[in-house]
Amino acid sequence: MAEDTYKTMDGRAEVVVRARRTGELHQHLHGVAPPPPVPFQIPPAAAHFENRLAEQDRITRAVEDHTGRAGPPVVGLTGIGGVGKTALGFHEARRLSER
Repeated sequence: MAEDTYKTMDGRAEVVVRARRTGELHQHLHGVAPPPPVPFQIPPAAAHFENRLAEQDRITRAVEDHTGRAGPPVVGLTGIGGVGKTALGFHEARRLSER
């Protein structure tokens, strides 16, 4: 019998065994791979982060107000380019993930 490996829609590998004599296609699962780990890919802390206490308080309140609701809290940061939205977002993501 010949074996071929195919990927399923969710990325798992499955082995398909083809029977030569009958021409039928038989599928045999040889173990299911565990789900991949949930990524935690917050970049390292910025070397020089300026305190933005008012913005940090607003983000913290928004996250705390979400307690008990379904799904993760979502906070959007807006502003012109170069004002530090990304640095603030990463800083707060790191800080809040430690709670």
